[in-house]
Amino acid sequence: MKKSAYVLGLIVFTILACEKNESDYDMLRSNIVGEWVINHTGQEIRADTVYREFDYFLEATFNADGTGSREVTTFIVDTTIQFDWYYQLSPQQVIIIPKPAGPIPSSIVISVPPQVHDVYTNEPDRQVWERESDDPSNIADVFLHTWEMERK
Repeated sequence: MKKSAYVLGLIVFTILACEKNESDYDMLRSNIVGEWVINHTGQEIRADTVYREFDYFLEATFNADGTGSREVTTFIVDTTIQFDWYYQLSPQQVIIIPKPAGPIPSSIVISVPPQVHDVYTNEPDRQVWERESDDPSNIADVFLHTWEMERK
């Protein structure tokens, strides 16, 4: 009898724990959905030293269906980038996969790596994410990007 009660208690605990995890996931993911103003700061790191810092603002929209768009305005380009995004609960990360800007001939293969952002703050009106990226020119060891986001 004690064994049955123990097993039953374990099953109930497991079900409740799974429901809590699922609701945590849904709540934290829904915090990301919406329009954001992003202060993007970056550091170029060479030999474990910050060689150069840069920052700029951008705007992004994260839709509930896992799609999104980001406005990019620089002195060279002014465009909107479409992307798919995924949220992961443990560890908290957002993966952004940029979509090609238009029809691409089948003879050309363009590989845009996913951007994996570690989520440090996930609140309804504020997000802080960080990611590292390689330097395509192999001059820097790494670029460290921080997004401080506030709801638009």
